[in-house]
Formats: sequence, structure tokens, C-alpha cells
Amino acid sequence: VKADEALKDTGDKRYRGLVFKGDIEDFYTTQENVEDKDGKFFAKYVTINSKDSKELDSPYYAIYSFLGKGGKVTMPAYMDVGEDKNVPIYAVSSSFLTKDLPTNGIDRIISLEISEGIAAIEEKAFFGANRLKNVKFPSTLIFIGEKAFMGCGLKGKLEIPKNVAEIGKTAFRDNKSLTDVVILNPNLKFGAGVFDATVTIHGIKGSTAEEYATKNKLNF
Repeated sequence: VKADEALKDTGDKRYRGLVFKGDIEDFYTTQENVEDKDGKFFAKYVTINSKDSKELDSPYYAIYSFLGKGGKVTMPAYMDVGEDKNVPIYAVSSSFLTKDLPTNGIDRIISLEISEGIAAIEEKAFFGANRLKNVKFPSTLIFIGEKAFMGCGLKGKLEIPKNVAEIGKTAFRDNKSLTDVVILNPNLKFGAGVFDATVTIHGIKGSTAEEYATKNKLNF
């Protein structure tokens, strides 16, 4: 399934950046792991199922593990998965870089660029990646999940692209050296406590960014 196909508006309910018919609570994920032997990343195939076990039509691939040396890393939007070539990657999984995986590179990535095409960064995707100093997001990104970058080493200035529609609660908390965040979407939806109190928010007057900054007593 191509990323743009996965983004088709099939209803008014959103699950991790994807839109489905029905209520969000009616869905759960099943995951079949697949490996890209040629590269540094592992991906998995995720399908969304309703409680009556009827599979929906928006399965996607998500990167869930990094096996490289670290340093400056570019996360691909396409991977060869088994016999399938140039498979589009929709998301960075919730289990990406978790410390439970003994071979992952959580302590090795310092600078990260997420390639154009990736649309969702799921809950806790980079949680605790404490050497991660900076990250560049793609313009295709629409969703950043809860605690996605909590407890990282982000520093200086961060830009959130215009297409990002939602940031989950505490997504960027505990990044003590992160000083400035630029919000390009005037209608971005914020969860609770997304940023530390030391952050200055930059955005459009009258935007939800200004509203968030005022409510949380942050500089704007």
C-alpha cells in the first residue's frame, strides 16, 4: 500500500494519523515482522482490524528497529522487504529504538533525517534516545504520537512541518536543551504538556500554537 493510498480520507475517525470508518476504539493492530537484510532498518507489516476480525483496507509498513552504527542517520521511506522491492514505509513504529531490543541503536543516533514519504511517528518511537541532538522531519509527516521524543537529547531549534495535524501529549518533554520550536500549521492540535517550560514557541498570531503557548505560560 502506497503512503498516499493509506492517507485517503475514508471517514472521520483517525488512528495514528490514518483515517478509517468507525470508532477509534474499535480497532487494534496485528503485526507480522519482516526484515530488510540489505539495510540498517527492520520493518514490520501492520494491519488494522476491527473487533469482529474484519480486516480493513489500510495496512502499512512501519520501521521498528535500527541496526546501524549510528551518528548521522537517514531513515528511508522505501525499503526492500523480502522479494518486494521499494516498499513504501508509512510510519516509524512505537517499538522503534526501544531498549528491549538488544541489537538496536538507541544510544548511537546523534542526527536524524526522516525521509519524504513517512507520515506518522508513533507513540514512544524515539523515547529515551538520549544522544539524539537534532531531527529533520519530512513535509509528508502528519502525526507525532505521545512521548515520541520524550527524554531525548534534542537541542537548539526544531521545526514542525505544516502538514503535521496532531502532536500527542508529552511528545517532546524532557529535552532540556531544546530552546525554540517553529510551528508551521496554524491549526495544529496539541496534546497536554508537549514541550518543556523553557521552550519558546514560534508561530502565526491567532494560531493554536499561540493558544498553546499562552495556556502553558511559554514564550511566544
